[in-house]
Amino acid sequence: MRQLRFTGTDSKNGGCPALHEDLDTREVIVQGTPLTDPDDVTQLQHFDAGDVAVVVPRQLLVKLGTEGDGPCARADRSG
Repeated sequence: MRQLRFTGTDSKNGGCPALHEDLDTREVIVQGTPLTDPDDVTQLQHFDAGDVAVVVPRQLLVKLGTEGDGPCARADRSG
């Protein structure tokens, strides 16, 4: 079982989308609203059966890449 830590969200209500980090592998787990419109899904490249596309605001990913050593620079250190 993975050991996950909540690392941030850009939601004003504490909901989705949200990022979590696997403490062992440092992989990022994205929780959010799935992209389900068939016209949108057909535009995705390298999208295989079983894949799930999740809609994430650009700003949340910018935080992931620019602030510290993990998603949103541990936006919520209490979790």
